[in-house]
Amino acid sequence: MFANFVDTQLAGIDNLDELKVTLTALRLIEQRCSEMASVTEADLLAHPAVRDGLRMPAITLRPALQMAVARGTLVMAATGTAAGSAVHYFRNDADGRRAAAAFERNFGEQPTTAPDADYVLQRAGTEIARLESIDFYTPTPDDRARVEEWLARGYTAAEILAAVREALLHPRARSAPYRTLSACEAALFCAPPAQPSDFYEICVMKTRRAPEEIMYLRLQLNRNPTHVEFALMRDAVGLFGVRPTIAALGNVARNGSLDLTALIPLLTESEEATFAAARAPAANEIALRRVLQMYETTLGLPVSSHVADDIRATLAEAPDLKLWQAALAFAAREDKKSWPYIRKMLLNPSPTLFLPEPVNAAAQLAFDIYRRRVNRTLDPVVAGEINALATTLTDTVQWSAAFDVAAAANALRWDYIRSVLTPRPERTEQNQRSERTTDARRQPERKSQRRSTSFRREQVEFSPEQRQAAEERARRELEEDDE
Repeated sequence: MFANFVDTQLAGIDNLDELKVTLTALRLIEQRCSEMASVTEADLLAHPAVRDGLRMPAITLRPALQMAVARGTLVMAATGTAAGSAVHYFRNDADGRRAAAAFERNFGEQPTTAPDADYVLQRAGTEIARLESIDFYTPTPDDRARVEEWLARGYTAAEILAAVREALLHPRARSAPYRTLSACEAALFCAPPAQPSDFYEICVMKTRRAPEEIMYLRLQLNRNPTHVEFALMRDAVGLFGVRPTIAALGNVARNGSLDLTALIPLLTESEEATFAAARAPAANEIALRRVLQMYETTLGLPVSSHVADDIRATLAEAPDLKLWQAALAFAAREDKKSWPYIRKMLLNPSPTLFLPEPVNAAAQLAFDIYRRRVNRTLDPVVAGEINALATTLTDTVQWSAAFDVAAAANALRWDYIRSVLTPRPERTEQNQRSERTTDARRQPERKSQRRSTSFRREQVEFSPEQRQAAEERARRELEEDDE
């Protein structure tokens, strides 16, 4: 691959960006150990040669790739909306061009115009209606599959229409039904197509030796494959190679038959799993190097080979690097730098690992006093509130006094300590004067409210006879009391 590039195309490259991108793309394709391998812009941007070697790689990468495609070093295949908007770049040789064509057929954007089979069927129906002297030709259910078969053999639309005219040249009998497209098949097969397809030469006429994948498919089907099965098999080989395709055939067998429509999705999933497995060791090594660096910088201790092996094993069980950073920082803060102690924290983490760092000396003092006098553990929420308050209240003496006041009141809890540190503002003389003025303004309103809510008994007017009778009763009661 590189020899052909150096011999034929390297001398004409005068752009440094194109050279870097071309060499990186060819190297990535070679590393994937497949004749049908491809790369995308994301793959190239992740490589250090492009990420660090180009000026503004997000902008200059695509023009460099376009120059490589124009020179003939690479060939591109674009995907449609269903598979995303990525563009895949293949090596520009026979295998790469075949893989790019198969990729666009299976993952490319579907054309907005009608397929060739529908176009040919419409033209043939119009010709049959004209020759048979009928108003409209209604295609039979098998007509479209028949036209697809003819096109797969290599017959063109002009050849099919010529066969229709040849078969229907003589008028039909008056009482006979009109002839359909199936009556034209014999006239079409009288001559081979002008440009026979691989399917025609391999499966129909058998003038060429069948490739390995078609021979294996023929053995599995116990018959010659149809043009659809032939195309699916060739596309799978073009995308993934002969050996993976043949190996995957056994996984698409259902109820004694082969479901070739599931072959390409199965191979795609298998290839992604293979790439993920290939990338996993490199990702694990990167994570291991970061953990070893954190271990040395945080604890200030060198890592022995035994501890490094144990860290590698523990990293598989606890892959979160934030947890490692928190555990190492906690061990350094508590001056417990033993690896078994750190490993125990990693495998059984507690919320205290994620405590925020004290923002200043006042927060550090508050953390220490809180752990010693309030509780052995410091809640992350309380630690965050202490940090927020310590940014405005930096006097360590005031913090110590607040804890003493809380202890004297037998209320060593954070809400009480916070209330001591942030007392309510005292009322000044001006505030008291304004409050008295407000009370004086509201006093008439209160009196009116009391008057409005008081109850007054209704006055009763008595007649002279009633007053005289009442006086007589009172006189008699007095006399009785005297006796």
